[in-house]
Amino acid sequence: MANYVVGLDFGTYQTKVCINHLDSNPQQYEFFKFKADEDEGFFFLSKVFYLKDHTFRYGYYNGEDVLNEFNYFKIASAEDERFKLVSKIKKPVYNYGGSFGEFSPEFLSVIFITNILLTVKQHFNSSANSVSSPRKGLFSRLRRIKEVSNTFSVRLGIPTEYSKKVNLLRRKKFETILLISEILQKKNEYSLTTFQSLTKTELFENISSILNELNLPDTDLEKLMNEDYRISVYPESAAGLLYFAKSGKLDTGIYAAIDIGGGTSDISFFNVQHDKKIMYLASESFLTACNNIYIDYIGRSDVTLQQISAAEKKIIELISKKEWDDDKKYRNSIKKVKLLIEGRLKYLFNNSVFSQLGYINPSNIRYACHGKPCLVYGGGISHPWISNWGGLMIYDGGIAASLCNDNYTYMDTRNVNAYIPDQSQIKSKNWEKYFSLMIVAFGLSYLHHKDHNYWEDHDYKSIQLKDILEEVPHPRNEGMYIYNVLERRWNT
Repeated sequence: MANYVVGLDFGTYQTKVCINHLDSNPQQYEFFKFKADEDEGFFFLSKVFYLKDHTFRYGYYNGEDVLNEFNYFKIASAEDERFKLVSKIKKPVYNYGGSFGEFSPEFLSVIFITNILLTVKQHFNSSANSVSSPRKGLFSRLRRIKEVSNTFSVRLGIPTEYSKKVNLLRRKKFETILLISEILQKKNEYSLTTFQSLTKTELFENISSILNELNLPDTDLEKLMNEDYRISVYPESAAGLLYFAKSGKLDTGIYAAIDIGGGTSDISFFNVQHDKKIMYLASESFLTACNNIYIDYIGRSDVTLQQISAAEKKIIELISKKEWDDDKKYRNSIKKVKLLIEGRLKYLFNNSVFSQLGYINPSNIRYACHGKPCLVYGGGISHPWISNWGGLMIYDGGIAASLCNDNYTYMDTRNVNAYIPDQSQIKSKNWEKYFSLMIVAFGLSYLHHKDHNYWEDHDYKSIQLKDILEEVPHPRNEGMYIYNVLERRWNT
């Protein structure tokens, strides 16, 4: 039996997984390679295909029997009023009538995550059994799968806000999504083939049954999450920074980080102290990222998810053919999105970070930031002009007149690949050039099971990321805990 931590970076566009081999010494990590036809890759498209026989396929599918194709269901599951308020969006981008047909984005998230986790678990269980016994034949192989029982602890990352109430509800929603997925895997005896053969009606029945069980008064949710299935949900921004917290590669001073994804940009500020510990100063997920480039490129406010996807494909083709610089509309769209992210970065520094460090002389703050990089990573760096962002002004002295003097505080943007981990730590091959896209999955895999009290320890003003965190019992209900992924409502 082996023990693994699965760092699951469930992305708007694509999903990445990093496996922590807990029993290895020294600790070893592995970026999981997914198979698509004859190819292998670290990225699995976050897509669900609904077929004519009422079953589902995931990631890549070229059959002619597709009734409908769904994407962006991850960010639609996370989109809420807070996102719209902070991002100055007047109406939902992803959640409007008919976006996902007869399915909820949360339901699509459940079955997509289930497919991912069954793929990962089946791979490692099969590998262990092939080593453990030389016996041949189908019957022997099935027996060997039952002989080896590996332990998997899953860490899922989600976007978060500088608001404990919003974070708690979003956390609980995604904990429910992940817990339903784990129970669904068990109901289908951890067989990927059995799961993929389930029809829409059968999946609805399975999930409805699970929801009924979870809502029973005597259901011990804490035990289910912490002992039976070992699942946890964490802020994506914290997962991205966790590697830096443990690497010891950063000098003392104030840093910023921007993880530009498909649906959100996760902005963080942190202070590396003299003892090399990291003080987490502020973070926020901002509903402005790559999709907003495509939305602006379309040039209309009433766009559909299908139109966003079509614009995404067109721009990716422009970049691959190196024709992007000839498209003025695309260049302008990038500039607009960069300005929005820069504005939020500056706002977060001046209204959250500076207020905490106000007792420090402003000149000392400038010194602490001087020469420190703003670490930019995520899928957004695949866009020209974002990969070479340049300097960012995060502090201007707090008054309009300071724009005319020298009270500027700049950070230079830097690709996170400058801080890649020791290559001997990673079992996978050829991962280095993709590290900027996989850092969140890597950070999530760092988190051991008893680290789950991150949320309780976070006072939303400052937090020190500890090497060892004490276990805190999970709160039961508080009026709203189990989220009904079929009906999009809280079960109270």
